[in-house]
Amino acid sequence: DCATMTEIILSGKSVEDHARIIRRNFESVGIAIFETLQAIRNANDDLGENLFQNEMAKKVGMNPPTLNRWLQIATSPLISNQSSKSLPSSFRALLQTARLEKSYIKEYPDNGADRVLKLLESGRISASSTGKDIQVLQDVLQKRITKKKKRIREREILSLSQGSLPTKSNCYTIDQARKEKLRFRGFLIQPTSALLRKWKDDFVDEFQISDEYPLHLLRSPSMNVTNIALVIVPIKDIATGLKILRAFGFNYRDTFIPNSGYSDMILMSKEVVVLRGERGKTQKLKSSYAPSDSLDDLSEWISENYKGPHCSVFVETEHPEFSAII
Repeated sequence: DCATMTEIILSGKSVEDHARIIRRNFESVGIAIFETLQAIRNANDDLGENLFQNEMAKKVGMNPPTLNRWLQIATSPLISNQSSKSLPSSFRALLQTARLEKSYIKEYPDNGADRVLKLLESGRISASSTGKDIQVLQDVLQKRITKKKKRIREREILSLSQGSLPTKSNCYTIDQARKEKLRFRGFLIQPTSALLRKWKDDFVDEFQISDEYPLHLLRSPSMNVTNIALVIVPIKDIATGLKILRAFGFNYRDTFIPNSGYSDMILMSKEVVVLRGERGKTQKLKSSYAPSDSLDDLSEWISENYKGPHCSVFVETEHPEFSAII
């Protein structure tokens, strides 16, 4: 006899029955997301952004950063003005779309919104787009921005004629240092806890950090003399420390770690480490040891191994040859 194919029945329902239920529920999730966005948009319009931001999170049982991400999506001009059927249905893809739109508008003030709309009309952004798909579009834009910024930065630091090396140590704000066109060859950087929390967000990249705090504009040219940066961070924030190094234009070289005194490998979770980055040719070091992670010991190590002038960033050190950028 010929074998016959039979449909598998589970719990009284066929595979197709279950698939139909899942598809219907998935569609309901998408509808609920856009209804929530509309409700958030209405509340923000009625209450005003200050009252909404201060009161709404605790009223709806949502932490402020999460509510702020919902608000970013809800207030996106593209998402607000398009049919939900033409837009991605997942929260992450919608958030990526809102941030992509913001990046375009920032980079192209005159027609950034139109450029994003063309991505939608051409199908490069669609209802089936995932967060990964939108990230690809963000990466393309970021590469374009990077090339542009690199050209601008190279022009700004190409020659010392655009700036001057300070002859004595002093304390400056970043704006004062930029206004006086100061240049430094060494940077001892200790980000505050607030900055580490802010900059560790996956959606904050090195270009946003350098826009917010343009320390790279204070680097001296590095064609003949190496520039150095040490970044002091808790070991759990190494990834953020590396992002900060890149943001300020340095290439990661290596890391100072505590000397445990043991031959065995041990887990570290609360220790402080110091990331070393350089700009330009690799410097031959006089010493690969620093007595401690204190500002005084690290500033002395920089002074012994690298040609100045140097500065500490976000903090002040007692070293007489170090300026401070606060």
